[in-house]
Amino acid sequence: MSARPLPRTAVVIVLFVVAATLVASSASAQAVPIAPRFPSCIPEKGNSVVFATLTPETGWASVRTYFRKTGSRDWYWVEARNEGRGVYWGVLPRPEDFTKAVDMQVVARDADGKETKTPIQKVDVTSSCKPTFKHPQNQR
Repeated sequence: MSARPLPRTAVVIVLFVVAATLVASSASAQAVPIAPRFPSCIPEKGNSVVFATLTPETGWASVRTYFRKTGSRDWYWVEARNEGRGVYWGVLPRPEDFTKAVDMQVVARDADGKETKTPIQKVDVTSSCKPTFKHPQNQR
């Protein structure tokens, strides 16, 4: 009995399924485990808070919010506090006078020292901004 070659269509379908599976597994392996909640604005004369939900919920050695005056090279940071269920929060200090915007990002480090970072987010500083200190899911 001799083996019959697979039809061309079947080969193409198999290759497509394998490629799609590889792309999907690669995308999920590279998924950022940080879901940040940056403030929509920063009060000129007050503090602001940054929330972040991390996946997995445990195993993080440190979670920090880095911030700087937009245009500055110097970064500062605050250690985020663990609220439970993978939710962390950090209170940023009052911005310096004449600050128009602040760049910020959340950086989490696991027990092995591997860092995961969010993209840098620019947030405007305004006199009309009202400080918000509750997690957005808890506001009603």
